Amino acid sequence: IGRATLRHAAVQKLDDLGIKGAALVDAALRAIKDKEANVKLQGKAIFLEDPEPWPEPVDGAALLNEIRSVFNKYLILPIYAVIALSLWVVHTFCSAAADVSPILGITSPTKRCGKTRLLEVLGLLVKKPLSTANITGAALFRTIEKHSPTLLVDEVDSFGTDKDDLRGIINSGWRR
Repeated sequence: IGRATLRHAAVQKLDDLGIKGAALVDAALRAIKDKEANVKLQGKAIFLEDPEPWPEPVDGAALLNEIRSVFNKYLILPIYAVIALSLWVVHTFCSAAADVSPILGITSPTKRCGKTRLLEVLGLLVKKPLSTANITGAALFRTIEKHSPTLLVDEVDSFGTDKDDLRGIINSGWRR
């Protein structure tokens, strides 16, 4: 059913009740149209909240072992990579205490060997994960300022010359 048909039916119903409602219906339809237009222009909301602290003290070695077991369950990686990834995950939760943070670079000798899957697993483990697919430089900058997320960038090589702003933000991301 089109908007005009709905408008006509609503006006007719109000007229049947003795209410001259054409102006009311038109105002309501304008409000709906304006709201839909704003939603389309603004993209989608980002919700990145700090995780709630664990109620009891945490055994760091046991935590690292659990994180390593998650990587080992879903990925095939060298042992040194699993150790580095586990430490990096923990670092995302305490990075505010550091002036410098490592940027984790995920590379492989061949295509289709699990880089995206690794990012998916990291997204379940790191603090405030944010995938940067199709994000603009301005939106990324505002999101970093407001939420301090852990950026998960897939296909960084797809940042052509037209995305210098994104590359600049990522290249400067090792400092607070």
